[in-house]
Amino acid sequence: MDKLELITNLKLMSRDYKIKVFTIIILLLFILSAISSSLSNRKLNADFQRDYQTQMDNYAPILEHADRLLCNSLHYIQKPSEYNMIVDKRGLPDRLTTTTVVDAITPYSLLKHGKSYFQLNWLFIIGMIGSFCALVFSYDNISLEKRQGTLKLKLITGMGRKHLLFSKYLANLILFAVTFLLGILLSLLTRVLMGESTDPAYIGISFIIYIISLIYISFFVLAGLGISLLKNERSGIIIALSLWLLFIIIIPNLTWIFGKKTNPIPSFIEVTNLKDQAWSEEFQIWSDKYDDNATMTNKVSGNSYLGEGYRSGAVQASDEKIAEVIKDTNKQYISQLEKLEKLSFLSPYSQLSKMYQNIVLQGLLRLNREMNAFSEHRNHVENILKEIDSNDENSLHLWYSWASQDGNNNQPFSSQPYTDKQHVILTSFPPISLTERLLTITPLLSIILLINLLGFIWVSIQMQKYDVR
Repeated sequence: MDKLELITNLKLMSRDYKIKVFTIIILLLFILSAISSSLSNRKLNADFQRDYQTQMDNYAPILEHADRLLCNSLHYIQKPSEYNMIVDKRGLPDRLTTTTVVDAITPYSLLKHGKSYFQLNWLFIIGMIGSFCALVFSYDNISLEKRQGTLKLKLITGMGRKHLLFSKYLANLILFAVTFLLGILLSLLTRVLMGESTDPAYIGISFIIYIISLIYISFFVLAGLGISLLKNERSGIIIALSLWLLFIIIIPNLTWIFGKKTNPIPSFIEVTNLKDQAWSEEFQIWSDKYDDNATMTNKVSGNSYLGEGYRSGAVQASDEKIAEVIKDTNKQYISQLEKLEKLSFLSPYSQLSKMYQNIVLQGLLRLNREMNAFSEHRNHVENILKEIDSNDENSLHLWYSWASQDGNNNQPFSSQPYTDKQHVILTSFPPISLTERLLTITPLLSIILLINLLGFIWVSIQMQKYDVR
């Protein structure tokens, strides 16, 4: 590579009016992203605290009697992500609930998963605006020199075509590297001035995001250089814009529409009907087996025979049927999201979004970890309740969701106070190490690097064939 040519390219780009405007806008957007995320964090944290306190207040009378907790739901309330300045993956459930008796975890707002593009954060700035500018700045890099006659002159003086191409590529990449680095530093500084914490881990994650972003931008720089080598020079800007729309807007949307049509999940009403049907059918099986209307011996439908355990067995078995429906629905829901994401990976922007999410622990990676943690939490609550019940001599030790309603002269389950009141609501989950998160993005990063390599080889071949006359 000719260092003089690289320096010349950088000087020319630094004097370009459109690049100066781009740099100013990008830096302002980085600052605004920090301000908006800081203000958003304050609101979201206030909402979280209020939501948590409201739920604790609702639990207060319930927790005074262990049997009441059997017919109430446990809750996981998600703390706001501190990384919404980088990416904010909305649409995934921000709350999980489960009945206490059976392991039937339900994502809150199950069917409201959506895609939102225009959020002021690093993903938007780098993923959308950055990729567009990378195409606009590079789509005529070589064709312009051909029209001006400087390309032929450089080749005559002995400069190699590959060296010239690499100088153009590197000059564009350096421009974005410097701009993004300044933008990220300004974001972090603004965040500190807004009173938000920026610990070494945050800075480290920001640096990883920066490296990933440059690899992503490299793809669009190469695409622009490839466009500049096309014979039809006048249509370059149209091709660049079309390519951007294809990768950023069209492919992600089309794949999600196609994926939802080919891999549908039941609606909320359908799930409700399935749950009701499953519960009723199971309860009816127990009633048909143990109830005798002729002799009024209703061991399931009545509560006169609680001590024999038929009623509790019927309710528990019916609740478990509901749990199976919910688990099956959750599997379909997660499966749909995974397939939709795989389809949308045809777009580099979708790949970038997924890598951002995994690095800052959002999206499906977080949801799966939350659901596992919540399942363990439910088991923890169950063990405490059963321990309370085992120490209650007045209890019949019947474990089912109607226990608090079937009392009369018998006590199906202990009415003693629940002992771990402060931790009945889950608000956190075991963290995933940065190493584990990096491993999850390795396949995607490898794909983008491979695409960049193939792109550079293709552009180099086209450069060798390029008619400079």
